[in-house]
Amino acid sequence: MQAHDTPSFLLFKLWPQIEENKNVIFITAGVILAGTLIFSYVSYHSEQQEIAAGQAVTQVLMAQNPATSGKQFAADILAVAKQHAGTMAAVRAQLEGASALYNEGQYADAQVQFQKLLDSNAETFFRATAALGVAASLEAQGKSDLALTAYQHTASYSEGEAALAANFALGRLYEAAGKSNDAINYYSRAAAAGNSEIGAEANARLAALKLKQAPVKPAATLSAPIATPLPLTK
Repeated sequence: MQAHDTPSFLLFKLWPQIEENKNVIFITAGVILAGTLIFSYVSYHSEQQEIAAGQAVTQVLMAQNPATSGKQFAADILAVAKQHAGTMAAVRAQLEGASALYNEGQYADAQVQFQKLLDSNAETFFRATAALGVAASLEAQGKSDLALTAYQHTASYSEGEAALAANFALGRLYEAAGKSNDAINYYSRAAAAGNSEIGAEANARLAALKLKQAPVKPAATLSAPIATPLPLTK
């Protein structure tokens, strides 16, 4: 190895530049170190928040018993979601609370909670489920027109159980409104999902609708047989 390839030689050649720019180098190194420490702290703090949120959700779930009303459970779990906002556990808690309100027949309140989750920065899966919850809550309140729009928004999610359920719901609503062609369109989308329970039900309804639309063939009229005269007897 040649002398000018040695680390000491390279350091000797670079040292004047290091001396000239030492302030910039020290500042840069300090910024990098500070950034690393901040990132480590934020990561640790975020992890601790997630753990605390998860424990809080678990406590509410464990405390639930037959004597606990769905409304009380919803209030408790939504309080956890609010207290630990920004965590994944809070997102799940929000969805649990909204679903509990829906199951209790508190459809307007459920709609509000589903909408909060839909407007959040949660993952696509949770937003799609929340969109379905908004649509179902609107339908349960008798707001069919708004429910149709909400179901169509949910169906715009390209895949997943929420989109599948929304397509089936749209088929059901259009069938109830007497719009068979629209119903067939959405039932076909739901049926294309495969062997799921909703897909099977969509297939059955699709077949029934198509059968209703099939033209009725007139019954064939049988011509009366020509009577053969009996021979005259003497």
